[in-house]
Amino acid sequence: MTPAQATNHLSIDERMIHGKRREKEILALLNSNSTDVVVEGVRYTNFIPSTNRDDMYNKIDAWCTSDADDRAHSVQIKFRDRGEDVGIAAIRPYRTHEEFVRDVERDDVEYDRDLRSDVDLYVCVVDNGSALVVTTGKKIKRACSIVLSAFADSDGFEGRSWYRDKYRGTVLKLVTDRGDGYTYGQDKIVVYIAPWLLQRVGAYWKRLK
Repeated sequence: MTPAQATNHLSIDERMIHGKRREKEILALLNSNSTDVVVEGVRYTNFIPSTNRDDMYNKIDAWCTSDADDRAHSVQIKFRDRGEDVGIAAIRPYRTHEEFVRDVERDDVEYDRDLRSDVDLYVCVVDNGSALVVTTGKKIKRACSIVLSAFADSDGFEGRSWYRDKYRGTVLKLVTDRGDGYTYGQDKIVVYIAPWLLQRVGAYWKRLK
């Protein structure tokens, strides 16, 4: 099973059960005494689960506090069974490169779930629990914006299932949804961002095993 297929074959209900179990484990890790989450000089603590409404409508998995202000900070949680890069569901559906370029020019791109929401933090446990990465939503969106703009100016996938921006540590992968939900059969673009790139701009990274 490839990294992009790890949960791609599951039904919507199976994905939710799998995701909620992982989220509970990751929240316990974030709140443990051995984890000191500092992102871009700001310490984040007190991670708690979001409401079902937050999750369903705003793609918010949890909330936390920080030592920089008194407000609650929104959190999106991700888990990768295989692979160390942070995977972001970016474009769905993706039809042809010509249509994508046209949508970019019209500012009418159909973003997938991870780029529709404006969360403060992205938390990702990668490579089946080997490492923890925490970064800001702004940095994730900035990295995706850069590589998607470069992709729009390129010749597209050119018959491959991937596009690599070798200068920025990002890779686009073309994935077909194999679950049994309404997105079945749709092609989508997932952006994979290397941890070293996120660390360079202030992300938190911790080896877990």
